[in-house]
Amino acid sequence: MVASSTSLAGFHSDAGFDLGKFWLYSLDCAKVARSLADLVRQNHQAAFTCGLLHGVGELVMRAAMSEAVALDAEAQPFEFKRWRCERRALGFCYTEVSAGLTRQWHLPKTMHDALLFAHAPLAGDALEPLAGVMHLAVWRTRARHAGMTGNAMTVTFPSLVAEVLGLDIDMVLQQDPIDWSAQ
Repeated sequence: MVASSTSLAGFHSDAGFDLGKFWLYSLDCAKVARSLADLVRQNHQAAFTCGLLHGVGELVMRAAMSEAVALDAEAQPFEFKRWRCERRALGFCYTEVSAGLTRQWHLPKTMHDALLFAHAPLAGDALEPLAGVMHLAVWRTRARHAGMTGNAMTVTFPSLVAEVLGLDIDMVLQQDPIDWSAQ
């Protein structure tokens, strides 16, 4: 599957997938990841790159596996529960495929680990801080794109990951992507 990623330039949206929305979401996630990385004194360039690339695994899966597209009936690509559906049905999720791409592209191990553990940054022996940043950036971006407000954000906020990084919900919510083109 990772080998098929070399043809990403030729990827075309299928009926249930908005490629423009995907890249807007990815750019927003990259901007939030960069801001969060600055707050916790992590490499903001690596965080931005991870944010931009974290969803590319979804494109690869959609291009190579009809089963990934079929999961749209259960969870749309930008829904919070998408990664769980992928793991349950396929045994892996899109960020794990993205992590495989970082290895193929010879990107730093910290970026690989950040994507590999993005959905479960506390699952290993120790927290990889960049994985925690990615976890929070993905949450913030998905919440924003889903139009979540108030109580829904409080209930879904990954507070344990934030606490380990020394952050709280207000600090994370303040990290909205900045549209520099409007400046």
